[in-house]
Amino acid sequence: MPRLIEAGDSFDTVFSNEVSNAHVPVQLVRDNKDLDSTRYNTDYVNCRHEYKGKPWHISIRAMAVGEQVLFSWIRAGEGLNVRTRGTPVDAEMLTHFHDLLIKPNVDQIRDIAKSVKNAVGVGLYAHDILPCVQTGQFFLCETNFKFYEGMYRFHMQSIAKDLPTPAYFNGRAAGRRIARALVRELDLQT
Repeated sequence: MPRLIEAGDSFDTVFSNEVSNAHVPVQLVRDNKDLDSTRYNTDYVNCRHEYKGKPWHISIRAMAVGEQVLFSWIRAGEGLNVRTRGTPVDAEMLTHFHDLLIKPNVDQIRDIAKSVKNAVGVGLYAHDILPCVQTGQFFLCETNFKFYEGMYRFHMQSIAKDLPTPAYFNGRAAGRRIARALVRELDLQT
């Protein structure tokens, strides 16, 4: 995870957001005197990856059952807040970033899922992962308990067949895959 920054710490740039709120503005802080200790402040992880000459803030959403990562996809935005519903419906761009960031880094993604499982146990998770441009490291941004990410399915439905994760768009098949993984994780097989 990115390092937590507190008043008095030295830093280059801080990513600052509200402690317990979603879909609200975030800010970058570069001076210690501007750091608001009532906000959640971490080292800024630069996730601006370029596509066709334009920078995009990228995050990876990994759906996992325990340490088993079942689906991973790209979320992209022009601003710092990267959300599914703001991700361009552009199969070529999403496939480009999938091939660049997800395919060669499945082990990093799996290690993050395993670390979460080791820390809090088996669960149905949606991990938001930040792929750092400078270091190539992946950082866990947040983890949510989630059975299925319907927003992605509905937002990308028109290009589903062209995406690297077509199995995710069949809710029944995805649900069965999730259920089988849960049975394995909980060692319920007879």
